Amino acid sequence: MLADAGQLAAADRDGRLEHTGNWSLGQALGHIAGWAGTPYDGYPPNMPKPPRIITFLLRALKGRFLKKGVPPGIRMRGVEAGALFKEPLSTDAGLARLRSAFTRIRTTQPIHPNVIFGDLARDEVEQMNLRHAELHMSFFHAR
Repeated sequence: MLADAGQLAAADRDGRLEHTGNWSLGQALGHIAGWAGTPYDGYPPNMPKPPRIITFLLRALKGRFLKKGVPPGIRMRGVEAGALFKEPLSTDAGLARLRSAFTRIRTTQPIHPNVIFGDLARDEVEQMNLRHAELHMSFFHAR
């Protein structure tokens, strides 16, 4: 994933990057990195708590999310534009944040439980974040 992100960043610098989403590459990489940091830094105070029924239903789908990925189009209720960690960033700043976040995931046990799935093992945190990255990076293609 980090190699793919680096290749996309190089394509962006060279003017060869195409995207089908609404965010810049730097913004998408920063978004992925922001979520990757939550098991270590905690969740933002402005993040709404999901209703219990949603938590219950999504916990039943944890294995599916880990194996098959995160479906597109999920929007957080009560959050502007439906997403957190979406501030505009340069490609290089987003890539640097992504590399830092995934270095921590690979070397450190999470300390904050996931707001949906509860306590996750380090490998589950990594897999969940790789699937999240897979979703967002699928909107970018090098020519």
